[in-house]
Amino acid sequence: MDCRKMIGMPAFTGFVLLFVSSGLSADAKDQTARRGRASSDSTSAADLQKKLVDQTKDLGPWDGHRQLLSDATDNMFERQGWTSEPDQYTREVLRDLQQYDPWQYQERQDTFMNHMQVRYELTEAQKEQLSRDMQREALMTGIKHFRTTAPIAMEIVRLRAEGKPFTAEDVQRWTSQLDPVMEDAKAAVKRVAEKLEGTMSPSQREQLKKDMDALLKRHDDVVRMVGEWQQGKWDPSQWGLQNDPVHGPQMRAIHAREDERTRLADISQARRDLKGVGKADDESTWERYVRLFCVRFACDDLQKITAFAILKSVVREAENIRAARKGDIAKLEASIAKADSDERRGYFESELHRALLPIEALFERLCSRLDNEVLRSDQRMRVPQDGAEGPASASNR
Repeated sequence: MDCRKMIGMPAFTGFVLLFVSSGLSADAKDQTARRGRASSDSTSAADLQKKLVDQTKDLGPWDGHRQLLSDATDNMFERQGWTSEPDQYTREVLRDLQQYDPWQYQERQDTFMNHMQVRYELTEAQKEQLSRDMQREALMTGIKHFRTTAPIAMEIVRLRAEGKPFTAEDVQRWTSQLDPVMEDAKAAVKRVAEKLEGTMSPSQREQLKKDMDALLKRHDDVVRMVGEWQQGKWDPSQWGLQNDPVHGPQMRAIHAREDERTRLADISQARRDLKGVGKADDESTWERYVRLFCVRFACDDLQKITAFAILKSVVREAENIRAARKGDIAKLEASIAKADSDERRGYFESELHRALLPIEALFERLCSRLDNEVLRSDQRMRVPQDGAEGPASASNR
C-alpha cells in the first residue's frame, strides 16, 4: 500500500487497486530480508510487483498515459464535488506526483514528503517518523492483499496495452474483492495520522484534522461508488474516462441512449402541456421551453431555426438585465437565506420577485413571439394531444 495514493487514486486503476499494490516497491524483498522477516509472501509480492512494473513499462512512453490520468483525476474530482480547500490541495499534490512515472518510487516519495512537511510545518524528526510509518504500513497492507490486487492490476494494464476498454462486468468483478482492501487502507492511514498527531502542536493538529476529515469523506464516497460498481452500475465517466479514446464507443452508445430517453421524455411532456416547463424569472430554463414548444407543435426545421433565434435574442436581454441588477439580486438572495422569520423571508422574496419582473416580462414576450412568429395558423389552432384544443397561447403556459 502507498499512503500517498490514499488521498486520491488514479482513476483507471479503480482507485484502491494500485494504492495497495504500488506500496510493494521493487525493493520490498530487500526490506523484509534486512528485518529478518523475509517470507514466501513478501518474496511473491515483490516478484508480482516487479512483473506489474514491467508490464506497465511495456505500455510505452508514460507521457501519454500521464495526461490521461491527470484528466481523469480532474474529471473525478469535479464529478464528485471534491472542491473544498483540502480537496484542492490534494489534487495539487497528485498533480505533482503524476509528473513521475509510476515506478519512480523514490521521486514520488520525496515529492510527497516535501508537500507534507510544508503543509503541516513538520520538523525533520516528524517528517522522518511519518516517512517510516507510511512505508511500514504500506508494506504490511500491500503484502496482506497482494494476492487480491496484483492480478487485477495486471489485468487492467493488459487491457490498456491491448487497447481494450473496461466494461461494467470487468469493474464488477474487480471491485467485488476490494471491500477488505479499502477497509485496511483506511485503518492504515488513520494509524499513521494518529501517531503523527501525537507529536504535533495545536495548529498542526488543526490542519491535519481538516485534511483527514476531507480524506475520510473521499474514502466514504469511493466506498459508496464501489458498492454501485459491485452491482454492475458503472460507465467510463465514473472513472473520469469519458474523453478517453479507448472508451469512445462506449460513451457514444451511452450518449445515444441518454439522447433517446430525453427525446421520449420531451415528447411525453410536450403532449401534456408546457405549464411549468420554463421558469419565467430564470432565463436558463427557457431553452427547454422552446425545445418542447417545437416538439408540441411539430415545428419544421425552418421554424426551429426561427424559434431558437428568438430565444437567443430574448435571453441576451434577460442576461443584461440580470447583470445590471446583480448586486441587488445577490443581497436579496442572501437576506432570504438569513431571514429569521417567515415574515422577513416573505418580504425579501417579494422584493426579489419585483426585481425580477422585467425578466418575467421578457419570458411573456418570448412566448408571444413564438406563437405569432413561428407557428402557422393551423398550428395555432391545434395542440398535439388527444382531446386538447384551442390556440397555442391558451395551452402553452
